[in-house]
Amino acid sequence: MRDAVALIGQSAKKAAQRLQFYRFAYGTLTAGTTGPDPRELLVGLLDGGKVRGEWGETALALPTEWHKLACNMAVLAAEALPRGGLVRIAVGEGGSGLVVTARGDAINLTDEGAAAIAQTAALGDLTSRTVQGYFAANLAMRLGASLSAAVEPGQLILCAAPP
Repeated sequence: MRDAVALIGQSAKKAAQRLQFYRFAYGTLTAGTTGPDPRELLVGLLDGGKVRGEWGETALALPTEWHKLACNMAVLAAEALPRGGLVRIAVGEGGSGLVVTARGDAINLTDEGAAAIAQTAALGDLTSRTVQGYFAANLAMRLGASLSAAVEPGQLILCAAPP
């Protein structure tokens, strides 16, 4: 009985962590509002899974709206790591924008997913597996940035930077 109660408690905690992450990533914030610590949200989302997350210190200094974008990019990066790996969030070169890197074996970014990120996919062609890329690209555009993806051996690099 104790094991069952402990398992239920762990499941409830994990569900609460995921809910808090997604509420922040997809919710709305009024201007000037500070959100929760995004590093804790990322750790809570990935806790117990095959993917680990690191949030660079300089990326923590970005405005809350950029933290929301980073969370959305982190979801894309984690989904590209079917065998596990590391998702790292950092500030882009020159101190502007964001770079989210997924490192691991068997990076998985489909042509459809890349098209959604590049916003070349037709809205009617989006699926539950590709809509995240489209949403993140729209969020980046609202922040005055463009989202791009590059696959290299062992890693996926997502960049959101001003044009």
